[in-house]
Amino acid sequence: MGGYNQDTNTFELWQCEPNGVAWRYKGVSLGSNKNAAKTELERLDPKLGELSVLEGARNACKIIHGVRDEQSSKKFTIDVSFIGGCH
Repeated sequence: MGGYNQDTNTFELWQCEPNGVAWRYKGVSLGSNKNAAKTELERLDPKLGELSVLEGARNACKIIHGVRDEQSSKKFTIDVSFIGGCH
């Protein structure tokens, strides 16, 4: 989940696990290719706290596209939505 914290005037990214544990991140990856995605996120690490929402979404799409399983016969589509603007 991502959102804006009015108390600190910052955007935050959280991962919530099924057992109720929540972790705050600059960038996080999940799924079968999470290690490859994590490597790509680490390359962005110096910028992760400074990217705009639009830049973050663009980078996320590039990473998802770059690490996806190209052998899969599943249709590949990325849908991105913004609520509240692209600061």
